[in-house]
Amino acid sequence: MVESGEEAEQIIRWAKYPNQGKRGMGAGVVRASRFGRIPDYQQRIDDESMIMLQIESLKGMENLDAIASTKGVGAIFLGPADLAVDMGLGPNILHPDVVAKMEYAIKRIRELGVPVGTIAATPEQAKHYADLGVSFFALGADTAFIASAADSTVASFKATLEK
Repeated sequence: MVESGEEAEQIIRWAKYPNQGKRGMGAGVVRASRFGRIPDYQQRIDDESMIMLQIESLKGMENLDAIASTKGVGAIFLGPADLAVDMGLGPNILHPDVVAKMEYAIKRIRELGVPVGTIAATPEQAKHYADLGVSFFALGADTAFIASAADSTVASFKATLEK
């Protein structure tokens, strides 16, 4: 979670190798560098990686312009559930006040030329946010998908066995 332009700058520094940042240079021991066998690994990673920051608080929303304008930010992901909690509304991402904050943030981030993503509670909400400029969505969490599949499987077996 990012709440200020200063935090955004610090994250970018930590994610990029020197001379662009302060990321540790363990390329000789990581599989991604083929254990030091890719000679230009440091430069390639800096050039080819995209840094996405997550805003999910009122403070982050207040500092939206500074965060999204930080050099090196590749995308912003908006976390509506934690935003709703921070607003004192529980995790209700459909609350009108949360939706209003999200709509403003989506439009503003797009105006700044930064791709924006989020999670949506319903396909209709996803369509609404996509129409505002959201270009990618998280559709849930792996644990929720597994639980849903397990519930469906159990229900299917019960229905079949009760016949």
